[in-house]
Amino acid sequence: MATPQQIYDAIQSVHDQHSFVHNLLTGALGWPIPDGIDDIGDISYEWSSDELRADGLDDHLVDGRIYQIPKMTDDQPWGIFLLEFENEDVFLKNRGLIGPLRKVLRGLVQKRRGRADLPSWNRDNLLFICTDTCYRHYRFGHFDAPAGNGKNPPLSMFGWNHGDCDIHTLCTHNLPYLEWDPDRPDYNKWRQAFDKQQLTEKFFSEYKAVFDNFQKDLCSQTQNALWAHDYALQFLNRCMFLYFIQRKKWLGDNGEFMNYFWETYKQSNQPADTFFENWLKVLFFEAFNAKYSVRRPYMPDSIHNILLMAPYLNGGLFRENELDAPGFDFSVSDGRFSEILKLLERYNFTVSESTPLDIEVAVDAEMLGMVYETLVNIAEAEDRRGDAGIFYTPRVEVDMMCRLSVVNYLSNCLGTQHRELFYKWLCAFSSDKERIAEKGILEKRLLEPLRAALESLTVVDPACGSGAFLVGMLMVLDNLFDRLDKLEGKSRSIYDRRKDIIG
Repeated sequence: MATPQQIYDAIQSVHDQHSFVHNLLTGALGWPIPDGIDDIGDISYEWSSDELRADGLDDHLVDGRIYQIPKMTDDQPWGIFLLEFENEDVFLKNRGLIGPLRKVLRGLVQKRRGRADLPSWNRDNLLFICTDTCYRHYRFGHFDAPAGNGKNPPLSMFGWNHGDCDIHTLCTHNLPYLEWDPDRPDYNKWRQAFDKQQLTEKFFSEYKAVFDNFQKDLCSQTQNALWAHDYALQFLNRCMFLYFIQRKKWLGDNGEFMNYFWETYKQSNQPADTFFENWLKVLFFEAFNAKYSVRRPYMPDSIHNILLMAPYLNGGLFRENELDAPGFDFSVSDGRFSEILKLLERYNFTVSESTPLDIEVAVDAEMLGMVYETLVNIAEAEDRRGDAGIFYTPRVEVDMMCRLSVVNYLSNCLGTQHRELFYKWLCAFSSDKERIAEKGILEKRLLEPLRAALESLTVVDPACGSGAFLVGMLMVLDNLFDRLDKLEGKSRSIYDRRKDIIG
């Protein structure tokens, strides 16, 4: 069984098809692919767009290829496909892979395959490995077929880009489940590689343990349990938010800034237990509030330059408040911070927004809301949480609430006779269904009225909690405006669309 370090080393060594197959799939994961194979085409079957009945797929593949990797055992229920895309835009655009992979999926299930003599699979027995022809982007994808054949299966993915260092979850959680066990192959185990719920529960369990230790430490210092709870929650939220900031490379273009910041402190020969007071507070309350200017003599120029260019975060999370100045002394030791850092370093953090049908298997910003909803009232008895109105609503339910709210709003604005069409438009989770709904919108000349109605929409949630409904509505509206823009031949960046929505 490969260690996380061996998987990490294999990933770092991949630079072309040969190294991907032999260093990662065969070397680290133990897949029984014959030695001496220089081209995957020598042992695989290449599918064409015609065989898949995937109209438009060539727009993405261009000169790319779709390979079916042969079975590793006679009774293997899974089909394994390697897709090489010539057009790397599918990896760079938000949700860029979901359309092409759905086209491929439809061509591989029994009811939609192009010819009766071609093999077929159940929807949830397919593993897609996607890369570009230069082997710089890598995604593993799996469709989880829900109950009911009429529903669109959600696509779960994980992966990395060439040069990424933040791949801890890949090496400890995702890829180990895809290891080949020659004595007892367990294909059901492969599904766990794409189980975001399992990853979320594991992260939260470990986060809760660190939170409990930190809270007890603070309480023992101050004898103030309420303050200790609130401050521990605030401090950990700040630290976790930093991992989303560094994922964007907004801190010195360094995707691992926090570890670098910590290691630089440890090598600075400063007194023990001064990281919190002399380093972290400078980052929190000066750099993130556009107040940093004077270089600290104990910090090297590299850190000074990063702090000078740190983004101004005006949301209030890093503004010094009454919890930071409670009127009594407390400290965060190096040992305590090290425990927090080790937890956060074990996971991948993504800034991509998953949808109910497009899921990235990593810790995302929704975790901030989950932590808030779950821990904010942890001092109260569990049976009193309902009385306080504090609940965590799953993303799928939030998304549907938002979509149905928009359907009702548009029906009230533009006429209830269009309600069914609006429902189909809002709940079109495939490119085919989008085209059908958009055809109806164009035929009824509703394009301009739709845009006008959506642009005048005001969204209010008087009991927003962590803001899940407001953020969910932002995501739905962004998707709708993106589709309207395409119908009208317009082009706006995600940033500009969302800025206009928040407006």
